[in-house]
Amino acid sequence: MQMQIPAAPMRAGCAPRVGIESFFRRKRIFLWTVLIILFCTIAIIFLIPKQYASEMKFLIQNTRGNAVVSAERTNSASVPTDVTDSQVNSELEILRSHDVVDAIADPEWAANPEQQDNADSARRHQKLVESFEKRLRAEALIRTNVISVTVLADTPNNAKSELAQLSAAYLAEHRRLQRPGGSSQFFASQAEHIRKDWNDASQNLIAFQQEHQLVSLSNREAALEARIQDHERDLSATETTLKEIEAKLSGNSRQLQEVPMRQTTEEKVLPNPESLGHLNTLLVELQNKRTALLTNYKSDDRSVRELDQQIATTQAALNDATRMTAREETTNVDPAWQELHKDSVEADIARQEAQAHRATVTSELSSLRQQLASLQGLTVQFNNLEAQANRLKDSYDLFAQKRDQAQVEDAMDEGKLLNVTVAQQPTLSYEVARPKRLTSILVALGFSVLLGLCLVYFSEISRSTIATPSEFDRASRHPLLATVPRMSLWVGSVNGQRRLLSDAGSLTLGLPKPTPILTEGSHITNPDAPAQGRTEVDVLPTIDNGHTEDDQILTRYEGFLFRIIAQFDPSDGKGHVVMLTSSNPGAGVSQITNSLANILNRGGGRAAVALNCRHLNHAQRGPAVPVNGARQKGPENKAAVDEALRPIGNVHAVRESFVVSLEKLRDKYRYVLVDCPSLQEAQDAVLLAPLVDGIVVVVEADRTRIEQLSHTEKTLESAKGKILGHILNKRAYVVPDWLFRTMEAAGI
Repeated sequence: MQMQIPAAPMRAGCAPRVGIESFFRRKRIFLWTVLIILFCTIAIIFLIPKQYASEMKFLIQNTRGNAVVSAERTNSASVPTDVTDSQVNSELEILRSHDVVDAIADPEWAANPEQQDNADSARRHQKLVESFEKRLRAEALIRTNVISVTVLADTPNNAKSELAQLSAAYLAEHRRLQRPGGSSQFFASQAEHIRKDWNDASQNLIAFQQEHQLVSLSNREAALEARIQDHERDLSATETTLKEIEAKLSGNSRQLQEVPMRQTTEEKVLPNPESLGHLNTLLVELQNKRTALLTNYKSDDRSVRELDQQIATTQAALNDATRMTAREETTNVDPAWQELHKDSVEADIARQEAQAHRATVTSELSSLRQQLASLQGLTVQFNNLEAQANRLKDSYDLFAQKRDQAQVEDAMDEGKLLNVTVAQQPTLSYEVARPKRLTSILVALGFSVLLGLCLVYFSEISRSTIATPSEFDRASRHPLLATVPRMSLWVGSVNGQRRLLSDAGSLTLGLPKPTPILTEGSHITNPDAPAQGRTEVDVLPTIDNGHTEDDQILTRYEGFLFRIIAQFDPSDGKGHVVMLTSSNPGAGVSQITNSLANILNRGGGRAAVALNCRHLNHAQRGPAVPVNGARQKGPENKAAVDEALRPIGNVHAVRESFVVSLEKLRDKYRYVLVDCPSLQEAQDAVLLAPLVDGIVVVVEADRTRIEQLSHTEKTLESAKGKILGHILNKRAYVVPDWLFRTMEAAGI
């Protein structure tokens, strides 16, 4: 039946706890860093000579503009009133320039120009200037137009005096750069010279106008051009009139041809009465005669037909006489024709007048154009003379204005009215400005603390060794069976015992196992519990009121050993062989092996035996030697061990004989602990790995590296060895006890 052991809740490692442990692990680095920086800072502070400061302030304004030396007209209204950052920065650069600083840093430099060619003098001057620049601090106050200037000196009076000299030199340099000297004389001389040229040009223009009788050439040209335009418009209108008259005459001519000159006023039609009367009488007679014949003859008779023919002829003649009448007409002149003839005569007269007017306008237009052409020949000369006079007049006005402005600037300079005003005179202070001892010490302390923490941090992140159980859990997939403090494993202090309760690693149980003998304080991890709830194992004993210390040690280390052998099959009734080894020498494998064997054998009997397998590398030297703790338990134990470990000749024979020896020891002892050297010293652990029931690797805290542990695990597993777990030995508890209790109370 598999034993069910309740899993004790594990306190998860948190970043603050890891950071605190790292800090105390590297506390020497931190303390030495802080102490060295503080010592150096204090030494420098007391070695630096005292310096006193004098401060003054300048106000930058735009109350007056700079004198503009140019050929353009100055507009005083365009001068801005707001001060820009570039202006303030420009004033700062002027204040720090060598033209200002050199006279204060080295007064003899400007007085002796011959020294400037000497290399030694130049180097000395450069050192003095650099020294003064280090003592000078000039800066613009934020969101203001004020420049603050501070000078440091060995005495308050020297600081004030140097700052006053700097102020005077800066204002003089500002005045020189703001407006070049001699500008008023320059503008005055130029204005007088231009005035004379202007007078000469004006006289030449007047003489030219008198010679050609011109008051204004432009007005004369404009008048001629206006008359020419009027004549051109008149000529155009005349041409249009002529075209209209010609069209009218052409129309009248066609109509005169169509309209008759005279028209009929009275017309009379009269017939021929004599012919009509004669013919009518003849017709009546013939008709009467026919009638008489019809009484005697038939109608078709020849006489009758002849008579009918005569009647028809007479009737036709009568009809013709009726149609032929006499006509009488009366005529007179046609009014329409008379009107058209009159219009034609008038149009012809108008055409002759228009042609005469066109000739006159054409003649006048030609004359005006000749006058304009002759006048344009004088335009270039007149315009040149007039433009020269106007240009000289404008130049004179410009230079006269600048002359007046320059004279005003001179007056303002004499009155010291500048754009830079002294807002605060140099101060006199007896307070030490440098060094600020308390401030420097506090800054050094803060910097040293920060640097120390950085060194601690980088030393920790560059560390590849295993120091804590949490680091071990991240480096290995095998359980951590126990944690052994750096102090004495068996006589450890109460603080170390209490600290182990929260530092031990995890244990995963395997096969069914018998119920162990555990007292209060020893725990085993439930195999079914999740990884987050690993049990913490206590190796060091705690003192129970009902038992002695030896009994507790024996009982507890039997429980610890049970964590190792509980994974074995107990049905065979034999003892169990556990090999202890390490990655690097000096990890404490022999100490842990001897201590376990001694404690387990305190009650007497055949509880355990501890063997040292170092003889495998020296097979010719004889048998393996059990540790003293196992051999001092009576002659019976000694004889059994000596019988099991008889002399052997070579390594392979030793290995074969070691199997037989282990079987004999299993029958006589409950526990067989094999102490093997580290893998760096020998390969004994690799040779014996498949022969033992399990392997416990001892990890030395703060020395065993992660890659060494990984290499050891891979080497043993490749040799078909079963790694039961690890023991973290020489664990250093760097956190003070009072801080540890505080962290425990706070749940860190």
